[in-house]
Amino acid sequence: MNDEWKLELRLIFVFCAVLLLGILYFYGVGNMRLQNQVIASKISQLPASFSDYSPSAKSIFVYAPKSGHMLFAHHEYSVRPLASLSKIMTATVALEKMEPNEKITINEEAYASYGDNGLVLNETWPLIDLLKFTLFVSSNDGATAIAQVYDTKYLNNEPINNTTFVSQMNTRAQEMSLNSLSFKNPSGLDVDGQASGLGNARDIGMLFYTLYLEYPDIVKDSSMFTQTYTSIDGLVHKALNTNILLEKDYDRIIGSKTGYTSQAGGNLVVLLDTPLGEPVVLVVLGSSIDGRFQEMNTLLARTREFTNSLYSLGLTFQNLK
Repeated sequence: MNDEWKLELRLIFVFCAVLLLGILYFYGVGNMRLQNQVIASKISQLPASFSDYSPSAKSIFVYAPKSGHMLFAHHEYSVRPLASLSKIMTATVALEKMEPNEKITINEEAYASYGDNGLVLNETWPLIDLLKFTLFVSSNDGATAIAQVYDTKYLNNEPINNTTFVSQMNTRAQEMSLNSLSFKNPSGLDVDGQASGLGNARDIGMLFYTLYLEYPDIVKDSSMFTQTYTSIDGLVHKALNTNILLEKDYDRIIGSKTGYTSQAGGNLVVLLDTPLGEPVVLVVLGSSIDGRFQEMNTLLARTREFTNSLYSLGLTFQNLK
């Protein structure tokens, strides 16, 4: 009888365990289905912010890199001239390969670069400040001077390092798997009527986001319309951002970079913070000198509408997958 009692007890235990697991599974699946239904109901309430959007630029990319959610894209893999968006890689390589307080002098060759952003012949800057100024006003002089210091000092003094600054730019693009990016100079200026920097909207957007992750102060400095910079010589430069949208719109913009040449047309990249705690990168390539700002203004409005709606409904980009 004792053995029979033990067997019955085991059977009762197994039965109860199976019953309990069944109940837990039933309610677990039920709750999961209910949660999914609630999420689906909320998603159906989201505005179709980009459904009727017809871009005028050659290439558009609106993307949340952290979650991998794409809000809108138009020929995002089409390789286009980058113009001064090339300076994003110039800043990346300079910050990785050079000392932040490295002294950079604006010599005659750099000073002769196309465009005048107020730099003075033979004035000297710490690298970190010149980079901020260069991105802010899109200074060709500044970008050229930085590359020259690398090539004359770092290249000559480190025999193991036998690659020029521009070669480092191209190598870094490959290392980051941004394979569409290629560069012939640090400024992005056209050379003999040919584009010197090439890449697609996706890759340049990801490069800008990566620069923000690794050097947030550099990117955030470009989020304002006006800034004041002072060189080592004590020369004060009151600068206006080349992104004219920032004169009236600072809302959640973390940083931006412009680009324009006759080959590239108008380019613009903006990094936008959202109430979701996840930034969105917006890229416009191949617009006009004024059209890039109009296009970006529309994209920003639609992105804000969509992300604000997500937040108000208690959703995230992850819920959309």
